[in-house]
Amino acid sequence: MDPVEIKVMKFGGSCLSDSESFSRVLDIISSEKGCIIVMSALKGVTARIISFIGQNMENIDLKGLSSFLYERHMEIAGSVLKGQEIRKFVEDLGFCLDKIESYGPRMAEEPGNMEKHSAFLQSFGEKISVMMVAAALRQKGLDARGYFADDLGIMTSGGYLSGTVSMEETAVNIRKTLTEAVLNCEIPVVTGYIGRNGKGETTLLGRDGSDYTASVVASCVGSASLTLWKDVDGIMSGDPKSSHSCTVLRNLTYDQAEKLSLDGAKVLHPLAVSQAKKDMVNIRVKSLFDPLSEGSLIHGTYPVEH
Repeated sequence: MDPVEIKVMKFGGSCLSDSESFSRVLDIISSEKGCIIVMSALKGVTARIISFIGQNMENIDLKGLSSFLYERHMEIAGSVLKGQEIRKFVEDLGFCLDKIESYGPRMAEEPGNMEKHSAFLQSFGEKISVMMVAAALRQKGLDARGYFADDLGIMTSGGYLSGTVSMEETAVNIRKTLTEAVLNCEIPVVTGYIGRNGKGETTLLGRDGSDYTASVVASCVGSASLTLWKDVDGIMSGDPKSSHSCTVLRNLTYDQAEKLSLDGAKVLHPLAVSQAKKDMVNIRVKSLFDPLSEGSLIHGTYPVEH
C-alpha cells in the first residue's frame, strides 16, 4: 500500500457516549482498511475533568477524579471487553489512575503553573479512550495499538492549553511510525487533543482539538482523505436551534468551511480546516448514527468526485 492511500478517521466524544455508540464506532473501524484512527475522550469526560480542576489546584480531589474516570470507563469496558483484553485494560487504566493520584507533589512544586497541570490531567481522557478502543479492536481479532500523541511526537508551541502544532517537526516524528504501522496491517489509534512542547511537557490543542489532530495526522502521512465522525449529519447552513430552515451543506470549499468555523460553527475546529487546506486533504463530516448519509464534504475549488 502506498502511503498516499492511507485514510484518517476521527471519532468525537459525542460518538462515545455509551456501549451502543461505542460498538458503532468499532463496526465502522472494522469495515475499513488502511486507516489511522484519532480518538477523543468519552462524552463528558473532558468537561468533568475540568470541573474537578476548578480554579484552585490546591483543593483538587485527585482521588475523586481517579474514581470518576474508573467508573465512567468501566461502564463501557465492562460491556465490550472480555477475558485477556479486559484484564489488560484494567491494568493499563490503573497505571494511568496511579499517575493522576500521585500528581499532588508535582503540583505543589509549581503551584502557579495551573495551565501545565490542567493539560497533564486533561490528557488522560483521550489516553484512556484510546487504550479502550485499541483493546476492543484487538478483541475483534484486529491488530490495533494505541499511541499517545505526546509520546508519538506531535509538537506544539504557544502555551499549554491552546497550542499550535509545529508541522515540520511533527511530520518527522510521526510519519514513519504511523505509515509503517498501516503498511504492516496494524490499526494505529491515536489520541486527539494532546501534544507536547519542546520541554517534553504535555500540551493541549484547545477545546475540540481532536479535529485538529486528525488534520495534522492526515497531512503528515500524505493522506487525501479525512473523515470526521460526529453525532450530526454534517455542517449546517445555520444554527438549527434558532432556525428551522437550516439544511446540511453537502459541499463546501475550504474557505467557506474556515469562515463558518471562525464564525462559531461548533462542528469544526478552525485550525483543522486551515491545515487540511494547506495540503489539499478532503474532509468528510459524517454522522455515526446515519453512516450511509453522505454528510458534508470540504474540498478545494477543483472538481471533486462523489
